[in-house]
Amino acid sequence: MGRNSNLVMAFFFSGILLLGVGFLVSKWMDADSPTSPKLAQVEKVTDQVFILKKHLTQKVAINQKANLHALESLETNADGEAYLDFPSAFRLHVYPNTQLTLDQEGDVTVVYIKNGDIKIETQGREGTLVFAKAGRRWSALEFDQQNKNKSGIESLLPLSESQVSEGLTPSYIVDTLKAQKGTFYKCYTQLLQKNSGIVGETSITMTIEPNGKISRSEVTSSQLNDPNFKKCLVDATIRIEFKPFRGEAITTVFPLKFE
Repeated sequence: MGRNSNLVMAFFFSGILLLGVGFLVSKWMDADSPTSPKLAQVEKVTDQVFILKKHLTQKVAINQKANLHALESLETNADGEAYLDFPSAFRLHVYPNTQLTLDQEGDVTVVYIKNGDIKIETQGREGTLVFAKAGRRWSALEFDQQNKNKSGIESLLPLSESQVSEGLTPSYIVDTLKAQKGTFYKCYTQLLQKNSGIVGETSITMTIEPNGKISRSEVTSSQLNDPNFKKCLVDATIRIEFKPFRGEAITTVFPLKFE
């Protein structure tokens, strides 16, 4: 009888101990979870995308999707891209080598851009999102109008006279595009992983705006008809920058041979 009583007491105190440990673990997990509000969801598109947590210096790599809270930063590497989806229905496309931080001011979410390129993919509820860089602010509508088709937020900032030329020579355009062939061949390498040995020619038509940004890029002919390959080429082209110039926008065709 005495032995049974001891076993009962042992089980009783073990249960109390487990409850205590469970309570402490729960409190620890609550303390580790973000206390700031969730402002957006990050969806990784390509390569390396990181979140820099509030008060931390260590970057956390995103596998597929993650939440971004107030005062947390999003960072992409040289080949990393991501989408940011907001409760207000806005969707942003975050391009490579971009770093931004989200914050909240009342009912408005502020996107602080440290560097890089961002494009509004889907418009959301007006007045819920603003953009800030280098001490200036833009509403989502202003940002989209002046940064249309990924012309770059830098186009909102004034250019000095020394930065503006009278035009772009054909040789300059060709040399600038040739310098980006490595980026185009990354798209081709991805295609080869699905279709080994495939070769062919592709032509890309693009429009260069006076601010040096490409406002339109389209694969107008291609012997390689993979949709993802074409999209990769368009995305790579749209990120190329030329020097600013005076005059009308320039439309040109750039042929590429992949073999």
